Amino acid sequence: MVQSMEALHAHLASVLTDTCQQFVRDIEALSQEAFEEAVAPGRGAVDFTYEVAYVNDRLATRMSGGDPGPWPFETWVAAPEEFRSKAAAIARLENSVKALAAAWEASKDDMHREIETPSGATSPFKLMGFAQYHMAYHDGQLNYIQMVHGDTEAHWS
Repeated sequence: MVQSMEALHAHLASVLTDTCQQFVRDIEALSQEAFEEAVAPGRGAVDFTYEVAYVNDRLATRMSGGDPGPWPFETWVAAPEEFRSKAAAIARLENSVKALAAAWEASKDDMHREIETPSGATSPFKLMGFAQYHMAYHDGQLNYIQMVHGDTEAHWS
């Protein structure tokens, strides 16, 4: 059982890294204009990329036993000006994944421990699953924006 738990832990760490790499390749495939363009009022690829990085940092804090504080946004998350370049966004995203990976590594021996949150109990295992789902969900939106701009290539395969 211990070996299978270690294998599961390592597999989820690998999936996190792979998902981040796919996300980064899809950002790189967009023009700067397409990255910043709002596809809905006040919401574009730059904004949900910022949201992914922001949420990853909050999940890493929670997984490490900290409290990230209350959610500060009243509406959709909007990227700040200093985040709007693709290079800045990629660096921030990769740093958030590194923080999450480090918190996940630290949870290796107790990935099912209970963590209290304002919305109920969770665990490092559940937080890691959400992080991967959330990043993949928004990567799908990047793929859609690519298609809208005529790019139907899968940049991460």
